[in-house]
Amino acid sequence: VTEEPSASPTNVPSLMPSFAPSSNAFQQTISLLTDESFSAENSDVVSLFRELGVSTMEQLLDDNTPQGKAANWVANEDPISPPLEIGSQKYIQRYIMAVFYYAMDGPNWMTCSEGGSVCNNGSPWLSEDDECDWFGSDCVNGELSQVSQGGFQGNNIFGTFPEEICYFTEMSTINLNNNKVQGTIPSCFGRFSKLELLALTSNSIDLPFPDEAVEGWTNLKILLLAQNLLEGPFPQSLTKLPALEELGIDFNSLTGTFPAFNRDDT
Repeated sequence: VTEEPSASPTNVPSLMPSFAPSSNAFQQTISLLTDESFSAENSDVVSLFRELGVSTMEQLLDDNTPQGKAANWVANEDPISPPLEIGSQKYIQRYIMAVFYYAMDGPNWMTCSEGGSVCNNGSPWLSEDDECDWFGSDCVNGELSQVSQGGFQGNNIFGTFPEEICYFTEMSTINLNNNKVQGTIPSCFGRFSKLELLALTSNSIDLPFPDEAVEGWTNLKILLLAQNLLEGPFPQSLTKLPALEELGIDFNSLTGTFPAFNRDDT
């Protein structure tokens, strides 16, 4: 006999999978991320997530996904004190940063992972401290604007970019040199119109290079993609970056001649 879920004012199924946390805070978090009517502050994030097809109900209720782990953490395990109001921008931001942490194998980072004792510059991720102070992070007007964990040895960051981070339109710096970032650059990175530095040297980034992303990078000054897995013709869209000052793209397998850059410096 199959029991139908009962109606819920939060639009969250009352019969959750047995592995899913069942706290009231967790159920409210699911609504926050999937129901545009939950609060006055969440409609834009829900709209974006629906457009990108991320943080879906299925992902949130699966404790093996970065989204499921992050939702459980922000609802049930976040040590910040006093607890944040569910639905606040800060609550949403900590959820998205937790998605990044789990998607990028945060528990196995060399430094500044959750509960880690080694963190000489900033606070460990998923700590009680302000998320803008977590290692390698910075904010503008309270919104994440920098993710920088690309030192000489990197930080053993491994995974693909979760598209949830495209919510942060203040993003100006992404520096993940010398890590193990895989896959393609998401098209939604085009939302980063304030991006000035994108440094992904010595990772496993591959093509296609999304034209939609490049079109939004009107302020990008430095693009570092050397020692990746780029193969095929040189991405012509890169020649149209209006503010580009430095391009590092050597030690890949790009073909053809190096194109002329169409810059208007007048």
